Amino acid sequence: MNDIRHTGSSDSAWDFFECDTAALAATTHKSLNKDVRDAGFTLVKGKSHFYLFQGGGEGISYTAIIMESHIAIHTNPENHKLIEVTIHTCNMVGVVAAVPPEVKKEKLLRIWERRFKARVLPLVSRERGRIETLHEYERFQILADYAKVA
Repeated sequence: MNDIRHTGSSDSAWDFFECDTAALAATTHKSLNKDVRDAGFTLVKGKSHFYLFQGGGEGISYTAIIMESHIAIHTNPENHKLIEVTIHTCNMVGVVAAVPPEVKKEKLLRIWERRFKARVLPLVSRERGRIETLHEYERFQILADYAKVA
C-alpha cells in the first residue's frame, strides 16, 4: 500500500458579493466561455450551458465541462448581488501540467472579480479522491464491526 498517491483533484467554492448589477446583466454564455479559456482551462467543445432565469429571479446558471473537470456558477442578483462559484479540477496521475489547475483557478477568479467588480469570499477548498481516507474509514468499520460482536 505504500505506492498509493493522491490524484490531485480538488474542489473549491467562492461567493462573490456586491457584484455590479450592469456587469451581471451583461454576462453572456459567450463571455463566460471566453473567461474560462483566458484563464487557461480547456473548454470541451459544446459542453457548457447557460440558463437565464426570468420572472421572479433574474439570475443565471452556467456550467462548463473542462478537460480539467468542471465549473459551475449560479447568480442571485436580488440577494446581495451574489454569485456562487464552484470549480472542480483534477490532475491525471503521472501527467505534469504546464500550468497547474490551482494557478488557472486563481486566474479565473481574478478575471471574474474584475468583471463583476465584486468582493470575493473563499469558502472552501478540499482535496478529493484520497484513497488514504477510504482505507482509514475501512479500518474504522472493521473496529466498529468487531465492537458489535464483542
